[in-house]
Amino acid sequence: MATAVLEGRPTAFSAARTVRAWDLAADQPAGGDLVFPHPITALAAAPRGRLGVCFGTDIAVLSRHEPPSPPRSTDGPGSAPAAPSSGGAPW
Repeated sequence: MATAVLEGRPTAFSAARTVRAWDLAADQPAGGDLVFPHPITALAAAPRGRLGVCFGTDIAVLSRHEPPSPPRSTDGPGSAPAAPSSGGAPW
């Protein structure tokens, strides 16, 4: 298990063959599961929202995936871009 603060939200991560993130403030899952090909032997939160995962004889460093910003509106002068979505997944 590892813990981190993502976007100001306390988050816990657990693992077996699957990494699961849990939003501790909302008491609900924080995105989908990440499945690995071998059992996970270590899990560590790292700076800048990264997560280190040791599985089999490999190590993966995961970073948060930010969805691309939507295109700017062309409805007229001074149009602002739409607010980006969080995408619902932590990585």
